[in-house]
Amino acid sequence: GLARRRPFDPLGVLVFTDLVRLRRDGGEDVRELLLEARGRYPHNKLLWWVAAAQHVTEKEYSDALELLDRLLAVELATLPAEGVAYDRRIFGEFAHEARGVCLFRLGRYREAADAYAAASRADPSNVAYRAKWKVALGRAGQTALRGVG
Repeated sequence: GLARRRPFDPLGVLVFTDLVRLRRDGGEDVRELLLEARGRYPHNKLLWWVAAAQHVTEKEYSDALELLDRLLAVELATLPAEGVAYDRRIFGEFAHEARGVCLFRLGRYREAADAYAAASRADPSNVAYRAKWKVALGRAGQTALRGVG
């Protein structure tokens, strides 16, 4: 198709992601800009990540989870063929932590704990992941106990 014939434009993606960040930091609504960027670069994983973060900001946790699951399913070996340098953490550590946030806010505490544990395995030096894991586990336990009574 047309998208395949057009040469990939990594600079264009970066311009979009920088613009999204700048406008979001300035308090602007970036949904339209993100839609345009994703329409132009539908396979760009950085845009998946930026869109997932935007969904979290807007409390659209299910939409965020969909994109985060897609990031976690990416075959890292195929990435060099795209000719884009990605921060590999968006396919692991960062995606797991963001999933933890979404699942926790959805009240899915056991799954949130699992996500924080995965983030912690990716970066054992990050004490925040362990702390969040413990809080999520505690909430999961409380929920389970309430369900018994």
